[in-house]
Amino acid sequence: MSRSGYYHLVAEDLISRIEDGEFTPGDPLPKQIELAASYQTSRLTIQKAIQILITEGYVYVKKGNGTFVKTENKQSSIMQSNVIECIGLTAKFKGIMDINNKVISFHVRQADDDECEKLELPEGSRVYDIIRLRYLNSQPFRLEYIIMP
Repeated sequence: MSRSGYYHLVAEDLISRIEDGEFTPGDPLPKQIELAASYQTSRLTIQKAIQILITEGYVYVKKGNGTFVKTENKQSSIMQSNVIECIGLTAKFKGIMDINNKVISFHVRQADDDECEKLELPEGSRVYDIIRLRYLNSQPFRLEYIIMP
């Protein structure tokens, strides 16, 4: 079997196992090293497969505790972001989906009082005002409004 994209096959198999009830909501997945041994592959391949499961909403990671099967509806999770999640769109989907951007507008302007307060900028500071459309696999995914120093 070709190893190119093998992580996709591992992810599909793990998803099947979750959907078949082998791993139920709240259950931990086996440790990455155990999965690597059972699929006869590397931990990197397992990590990529688990990232697909995270992206598709099947599992979540508790740092230091492992990877667990989610209890909520997996269908909506790819469109949602967790407030405490410190990972950008590019990092979240890298190697899983093609990511492209289209800048709709880009201006430099003086920040208003509210923006200066929220961004902790001195009065009269200038900011970038950007609107961009993000694409995943050539499909519009997210319209972003960005104001930054």
